[in-house]
Amino acid sequence: MKVISTIILSLFCMSVFGQNENQTSAFKLYTDKTNGFSIKYPDNWTIRVPDSTEKAKLFIKTPSEGDDDEFIENINVMVTKLSSTIIDIANIQTTLKKTLAEKLKNYQLVKDEIFEINDNDAYQMEYTCTKEMDGKEKNLFTCQRLIFIDNKLITLTYISVANSSKQFYKDALSIFETMEVF
Repeated sequence: MKVISTIILSLFCMSVFGQNENQTSAFKLYTDKTNGFSIKYPDNWTIRVPDSTEKAKLFIKTPSEGDDDEFIENINVMVTKLSSTIIDIANIQTTLKKTLAEKLKNYQLVKDEIFEINDNDAYQMEYTCTKEMDGKEKNLFTCQRLIFIDNKLITLTYISVANSSKQFYKDALSIFETMEVF
């Protein structure tokens, strides 16, 4: 239980560091052979591959919305090797919600669901919370998708400012759908 809580909290913390409908719809492909996944992203978004000291395996950032854009929406991808292939998804759902409620300021669950992707268990949740960034409190919106494949947990996390137009939200969900694991 403690391991799950630690993973969950680190997933959120790593995330804090979209394509506009009016912009191009061409996609690029990123493949990570070491961690066994590929993902497509809009060609006007940028990627950053973290160094080996970071837990995230990939950051995908939206284009700037202008000179006064204080928060760049982003997606990060994490791959966690699990010690077991037996996963109780309902237990993960309960533990995750409880841990976030305890650890995050002003945590509010928006929605969540358990489903399957290619016969693999998956869980997606959306929530808001408050996080201090650059000396200011920001209300954030987060959408996380956890996919359990064999002995891996793939976590995709999209973060935006909670009260923004969420102009990149639909694009983020489309990016989630392009994830392939091998």
